Formats: sequence, structure tokens, C-alpha cells
Amino acid sequence: EGGYVTGEPGEGGWRRSVYIQQRRKHMMTLLETFDLPAMNPNCVTRINSTVVQQPLFLLHDKVVHNLTRKLATDLQKEAQGIEPVVKLAFERIVNRPPTVAELKQTVAAMKGLEAEYTKAGKDGQRNKALAEVCHALFNSAAFLYID
Repeated sequence: EGGYVTGEPGEGGWRRSVYIQQRRKHMMTLLETFDLPAMNPNCVTRINSTVVQQPLFLLHDKVVHNLTRKLATDLQKEAQGIEPVVKLAFERIVNRPPTVAELKQTVAAMKGLEAEYTKAGKDGQRNKALAEVCHALFNSAAFLYID
């Protein structure tokens, strides 16, 4: 639908790319979510914009949720313990270490989520909690905007 194509992991891992099927006379519906450029012959200047659909896409899209779970699994393979894995998540997602306040708040949130998942009898509490943290970081202003 609308040229939206998702990739699958291969032998070498995931490809960092977006695939779009384009036909001259058809608008790209996926890019409408992200304020696509004017489809005139020339688009000389593009202004920066954020439309309301962008955060909704990042919050609710199934592919985004799957990728945050995969990222959480990968991060836990590289770092042990809550603090190191949170620091690594910040480095990977927003390309900077967390501030002291961010680290404290995120560690507390992860511990709270783990406790909730344990109480609910769910398996993989740490991974689920970390996936929630990754998802929150993907929806943060620090991820969306470059200072």
C-alpha cells in the first residue's frame, strides 16, 4: 500500500535504508507522513518541518516497535547492567551520552518497568523495559532534531 516496503534481516544483518517504490504519477503515501517535497519538476529549497503524523507514526508503527525490540536485544549483548545499557542506548539513538539527570530518570523508569513486567508475570522483563526506553528515545526531541 502506497509503496511502503519493509526490509527483512539478512545474513549480514539489517540494512540501514528506506525502500520506496516510485511511479511518476503516484504520490508516495509514506512520505506524506513526513511532509513530502512538492512533486513539481523542481524542488529547489526544502524547509524543515514536523507534522503531527510524524510522532504518531513513531509511536504506533509496527515496524518501529519491532526495531526497538531488536535494538534492545542488541544493546544487551554489548552492555551488562542497567546503567551501561542506558548509556549505550543514548549513544546509539541520540548520539550523545545521557546527562546525569537523564541517566537517573531513565534508570528509575527501567527499574519501574521491570517491576511491572515481573508483577504481571511476563518473561524478558529487562528486554521489554529497554525496548520501551529505546522507543521513548526514538520519540524524543533529541532524536528528531540535531542541535
